[in-house]
Amino acid sequence: MSFRAAALTVALAAAMLAAVPPAQAAEPGVVPDLNWGTSTADQDRTAAAIRDVGARWVRLHVQWKYWEPNGPLADVVDNGSRRSTDRAVQLARGAGAKVIVMVYNAPAWAAARTSSEGSTPRDPAEYAAFVRRLAAHYRGQVEAYEVWNEPDLQRFWAGGPNPTAYTALLRAAYPAIKAGDPSAKVVFGGLSWDYAGFLGRAYAAGAKGFFDVMAVHPYQSAAPNATWRTWYGQARQTMLQNGEDKPVWFTEWGYNTSTKVRNSTGDWQTGVSETTQAAYLTAGLTMLEQDPWVEVVLWYNFRNNYWQNDADEVEARFGLLRSDFSRKPAYDAFKAYASAAAPVPPSPTVPPPPPSLGIPEVTITAPRIASTFSRSLRVIASATDDVRVTRLEAWIDGKLVKTTTSSSLDFWWGGAKKASPGPHTVLVVAYDAAGLAGRASVVVTK
Repeated sequence: MSFRAAALTVALAAAMLAAVPPAQAAEPGVVPDLNWGTSTADQDRTAAAIRDVGARWVRLHVQWKYWEPNGPLADVVDNGSRRSTDRAVQLARGAGAKVIVMVYNAPAWAAARTSSEGSTPRDPAEYAAFVRRLAAHYRGQVEAYEVWNEPDLQRFWAGGPNPTAYTALLRAAYPAIKAGDPSAKVVFGGLSWDYAGFLGRAYAAGAKGFFDVMAVHPYQSAAPNATWRTWYGQARQTMLQNGEDKPVWFTEWGYNTSTKVRNSTGDWQTGVSETTQAAYLTAGLTMLEQDPWVEVVLWYNFRNNYWQNDADEVEARFGLLRSDFSRKPAYDAFKAYASAAAPVPPSPTVPPPPPSLGIPEVTITAPRIASTFSRSLRVIASATDDVRVTRLEAWIDGKLVKTTTSSSLDFWWGGAKKASPGPHTVLVVAYDAAGLAGRASVVVTK
């Protein structure tokens, strides 16, 4: 072992045993692969590890194109991506973590331009309609919604970064998310690097007042240092210069353990040893204690990319866990820091169900999607499940209007006559004996 490696090992051990973060320390979280096509068995193993490591937050990716591939509200009842994300949200919350959902990648019918990583929407209103439905679907279960991923990179914003176009999307999404769930925070799409230029131009285009949290992804190859702190601090300075004092969240940050070298291999980040990864994690979290306006820090990602099977590639080896769930030293470093920051939350009253249980299927027979009404509105819905359905709830525009302990409901909404002209959302939620919830919704117009 080299002198440098030995020093890093000693520093890590000392941090794990002695460092106790102050009260203003950022809440640590992870970006897991809970809904990245993983099996239910791996979802359960991941959830158990999230609880064990003490992560306070998780960030889940929702690709719009997989939820509504055939048009607005199409396939909302029987959709594999929705099912996987429903289960991921429940497992994350059962593990004691709060949830951020990042929404990106427009379906073909709603796309303006397409890149290798996804598509940007042609009309901000169509994206806004989807995130409103999404926020209503997860009302009370998801703490924050992040509007897109790294819009300052062509990799994720087809056609190249466009602060004006992104701001139009943000301005449409903000009120839509609040309409779906007034308690949810709206997060500016995590910027990869341009914390002054892109954000400044977004403010010039009207971004002020249309997000609650600023997100950045301050990856670097070097150890956490003063230069790094100055860099991510540009996001806060830009906000302050534009008359806003919003918290900053790192919705991605991490170091990979490949053997790649940025300057010689052309990769965007140099890999480090597993021991160094752990030391940098502890050093970075400790440095952030100087900046209490950084409230949440999520390590990307929780497990090495399972589909790459620990390949020696930058993108494959960011995990605190290897793809077989064995622990890297960084897992223990994260756990030590998280446990010093605050005790692990108690287990929920209803634990996550085993993978053999399914989510209730909800069918809304009336009203029909995109239908209209005038003085009366009839709601007919039913639910099926592989275990007993214990309760159905009907919500209209975010208000609970009907509850029944049977598996079906049929009623006339008393508020129809006084409802205002325009769109109204009917949401039906079914709960089963295992505590799982299934949902379906339609939007109708008066």
